[in-house]
Amino acid sequence: MNYQNIYIRLIEHAKQRTVQTGYVEKHHILPRSLGGKDEIENMVSLTAREHFIAHLLLAKIYGGKMIYAVFMMSTRKGYTNRDYENLRIEFGKQVSANKERGLKISRKLTGIPKTEEHKNEWKNSRTNGGGWVVSEKRKLELSDNMTGKGNPMWGKTHSLEARKIISDANKQKIICPHCNKEGGIAIMKRWHFENCKRSPNPIPRKKYIKKICTHCGKEGAGAQMTANHFDNCKNKS
Repeated sequence: MNYQNIYIRLIEHAKQRTVQTGYVEKHHILPRSLGGKDEIENMVSLTAREHFIAHLLLAKIYGGKMIYAVFMMSTRKGYTNRDYENLRIEFGKQVSANKERGLKISRKLTGIPKTEEHKNEWKNSRTNGGGWVVSEKRKLELSDNMTGKGNPMWGKTHSLEARKIISDANKQKIICPHCNKEGGIAIMKRWHFENCKRSPNPIPRKKYIKKICTHCGKEGAGAQMTANHFDNCKNKS
């Protein structure tokens, strides 16, 4: 079964609706975990049932985080798409009917007040439509928190079952929506989707300065040259 085509038809059907009544949910056509942006072109309004089905299809296509997303949407109780839709609609009605409860939920969901430094970093990272960029200071803090015993995997190893799940996920193939090329998850994320040459708004690729290996005379740039030439060149005397 071609889950990619089914997903595309579902999204196109939702886009062609001129009038959307009743309860709807916003959906990222290309998930943010795969490089999707919070832009109008990447958003579509779906019913709760359509939203659930869309994530089921994404889980079939991409696996990994998409499977976790469906798991969380089902709230660990094995709900079907219709169960999920009914629950979301009922929840929406209750919130709308009880403004005080709605405000209470809103206050509870509101994040911790941000510092001016954090606000400025967020604003700067959003310029020109860019996403959130973690500051170097925060990167160091996260690195320190995950080092040694701070790492949740410290002293632990994956079970054989978990290793098989990870291995199977890495073997899965995904399809670029711009050029329809199929390949492994890691390499496809690197060279396709928003990085695809056929993308309407491709992300500019970093240009490396070409250098010449002093041992073999080969000219090139990037990680391959560093890995196979200069100090690592096989012709090095």
